[in-house]
Amino acid sequence: MRRLLKSALAAAAICLAGQGALALDDDALRELASRDDAGAFAAIGRLELGNGKFCTATLVTPQIVLTAGHCLYDVHTGARHDIADIVFQAGLRDGRPEAHRRARRAVVHPKYAYGETSLVDLAHDLALVELDHAVSPEVVVPLPFGQDPRMGGRIGVVSYQFDRSERPSLQEVCHVLNRQDGALITSCNVDFGASGAPILTFDDQARPALVSVVSAKAELGEQKVSIGTDLAQPFRVMRAELERGDGVFHKPAPKVLRMGAAEARSMGSAKFLKPGSGLSN
Repeated sequence: MRRLLKSALAAAAICLAGQGALALDDDALRELASRDDAGAFAAIGRLELGNGKFCTATLVTPQIVLTAGHCLYDVHTGARHDIADIVFQAGLRDGRPEAHRRARRAVVHPKYAYGETSLVDLAHDLALVELDHAVSPEVVVPLPFGQDPRMGGRIGVVSYQFDRSERPSLQEVCHVLNRQDGALITSCNVDFGASGAPILTFDDQARPALVSVVSAKAELGEQKVSIGTDLAQPFRVMRAELERGDGVFHKPAPKVLRMGAAEARSMGSAKFLKPGSGLSN
């Protein structure tokens, strides 16, 4: 999770000054420790990136998860993480996921520039990860998209954070402070590991819907804020790129060694299994 320069949030500071009541948000995080607590949020999971690194991500179709674009880059080298190392664990609690899938392909929004921290860049800080196998809706139902929240609207965040990495945590009460350059500035309190976490709205039955994705955190005076992204148009762009194969990085196919008679003889007494042969003695 990255911090932004306060100067980039001047418009939000003006808005915040005029809405002091929003500073009273309940920024306490509630661990979703039981299956009953976490049931409505099972589509939200931990996206493991290798070497102990992780972000939060959300299953939005049976085979696609949505996260922040910067999650797919190594913070030390700036290189993309090896797709073969990426694993999504939906609804992970205490080492037990509702579904475990490896990544097959991924795409970052074409307008996102890794390392840039302007609001324009953060508005495109999104990525889609295609899983190697679909998750049955009978196991995990993908999280639906919701309508854009209004200014001052109540929202929430579910995330895996560095000090709460084994269970998802919910901040139920935070608000939209401003919109600027396609970015959503909120009063949600997030920390490392929450990159890619879904920003949610809730209907009258407390059912969640996805309206944004956490990209960065910042501070306005003593007010902790987070930066999210508008979703509708960017998601359509990335989905089209994934379907076309544009800008996609994927797991390499296994190499096939084709061997002629001379090469086979050079292997000496090595034996090879024929297709369909059993492995029992």
